[in-house]
Amino acid sequence: HMHRTTNFPRPFKSNLTNAQYIDFRYTKLPRVLRFNDHVTMSYGRELRLPFLDHRIVEFCFSLPDEYKIKGTRQKVLLRDAMESIVPRKIHTARKKDSGAIQAEWFRDNYKEQVYELLDSEQFKSRIFWDHKKLRKRVDSFYRGELDNSFFIWQCLNLELWFREYIDN
Repeated sequence: HMHRTTNFPRPFKSNLTNAQYIDFRYTKLPRVLRFNDHVTMSYGRELRLPFLDHRIVEFCFSLPDEYKIKGTRQKVLLRDAMESIVPRKIHTARKKDSGAIQAEWFRDNYKEQVYELLDSEQFKSRIFWDHKKLRKRVDSFYRGELDNSFFIWQCLNLELWFREYIDN
């Protein structure tokens, strides 16, 4: 995989809109929806995401970049429109992810197991990653410098899959 590049379509003139399109169509949203589908189906429930209404999505893709991000401000149009309606604390709050609790699991319950697997000779022998860089990133996660733990989830699952289906 090291010599392959992924070339996603870039149908927009704006780099920001193209990045949002790739997240929406190919990477982040499909992963979140698949995860949510699995979780809710296992309990006979259905999850609704109201901001995914096609009219809202189409409107957001039509907006100029400055209505989306301005400096460090995100969701500029939404925040400006709601400024007089919502309390200042909410209006100025940073974006907060919700959903998967794997970061909490890794931090609170599985730190020892994560490091045990990452430090194993079997894991270090894989050609899929630069172990030193990965270890630094995992250390940053455990020091609280990173919130996203999905990369840990991916590496652990790949390693466990290899051990189960390839190495044996």
